[in-house]
Amino acid sequence: MDPCKSELEGSDSLLRKVRGDFIRQGTTLAEWCRSNNLDPANAHRILRGQRNGPLARKKRMEIARASGSHRS
Repeated sequence: MDPCKSELEGSDSLLRKVRGDFIRQGTTLAEWCRSNNLDPANAHRILRGQRNGPLARKKRMEIARASGSHRS
């Protein structure tokens, strides 16, 4: 899966990429989640595609953009 698609599909590889990109920024996915009022466990479900409704897809894009994994 290419994380630069216009709409991201959730997957384990997306979760790994996003986590790595946050680490390269000097932070973590969990820290970003806490500062953005999102439960880190829910973020994992969203990024893995276990949550895939309209709000989850929107949040997936927000997280990916914040990590630098997706630019539009």
